[in-house]
Amino acid sequence: MSVAGSRLHRLGSVYSRTKDLIRSKVLPYEERPLWYDVYEAFPPIREPVYEADTPPDKLGLVDVEDNVREVLYEEDWVRANVNGVNFYSSLNNKTISSLFTELTGKHKERKNFCYRFVKKFQEIQKLNNGLNNEQLFRMTEQEMKDAINELKEQ
Repeated sequence: MSVAGSRLHRLGSVYSRTKDLIRSKVLPYEERPLWYDVYEAFPPIREPVYEADTPPDKLGLVDVEDNVREVLYEEDWVRANVNGVNFYSSLNNKTISSLFTELTGKHKERKNFCYRFVKKFQEIQKLNNGLNNEQLFRMTEQEMKDAINELKEQ
């Protein structure tokens, strides 16, 4: 059915080529692939067609358009600082933070430190609108001093 070195896969989608094979009676309708009926019942919004990559420039680099939008939340700044990314965090990632809320033993169903820190930061932020993030972070550290000391002991 296919010839070695053929580039027909670049012309149309798998669905359109299969449909053409059925229409030209090269592939009997009874022997159609399992996905064919599903694809006809629920076609995609945009037909998946091969698009050739842009050729590289004289330096061998491909010009790629970055159309992925950044997904950042307001609390990401706080999380980054709690985990010691920036210089003014006194926590310096001393412990491993669990992302699971259900733990065994004495920590069962306890929110992790980062989550509690972000919630406390947001509470303080609501009460003190005029302060910048660094000042709010320092205030939150002071409020959560007991929890921070507990973490450093672990």
